[in-house]
Amino acid sequence: MIKLERKNSILLSAEEIFAEKGFFSTSVADIIKHAGIARGTFYLYFDSKKTIFDTLLDDLLASVTHAIKRIDINASPDPLTQLKDNIMRIATLLNKRRNLTKILLTYATGIDEDSDKKIHSFYQQILKLIESALILGTEMAILRPCKAKLVASCILGSIKEVAHSFINMTNPVDDIEVVVDEIIQFALVGLLIH
Repeated sequence: MIKLERKNSILLSAEEIFAEKGFFSTSVADIIKHAGIARGTFYLYFDSKKTIFDTLLDDLLASVTHAIKRIDINASPDPLTQLKDNIMRIATLLNKRRNLTKILLTYATGIDEDSDKKIHSFYQQILKLIESALILGTEMAILRPCKAKLVASCILGSIKEVAHSFINMTNPVDDIEVVVDEIIQFALVGLLIH
């Protein structure tokens, strides 16, 4: 087996075990058994279960960050479609990578100070992107004036809660676009009949 394939196999096994048992209840022995490898093989690729956990978390955070594109008012499609595309990419990723989503939302905080800072920094980055999109929408007179930081937190909270519901379903969501449309409608229009 090629080194990269073996490393990816170990990562996938660890991802499944962490998503099932959490960080603290998972041991290196659990990962080794699930991956069907020797202890020495594990340590060729990772120093500890924390190292492998960080690798998984970093991969997801990088994937989500990469999926978000800055909204450009001068580009096509229009800003609202660009926003929808961003949310669509994130929702698709989280739905596809449900074990990692569960790890992020359920088990990633409280491990140590470095992990908590990493997660906090990630969410702050996402909040700033949402806030800047809201400010841009207000400047373009597409959105009503609002407290952009507060509304950004509401939107992120909604997305996190929807993602949390994804991980509790037996199967991945079939029609992500319906979910994304509802998130956008709720975030931008609310529930009132106009």
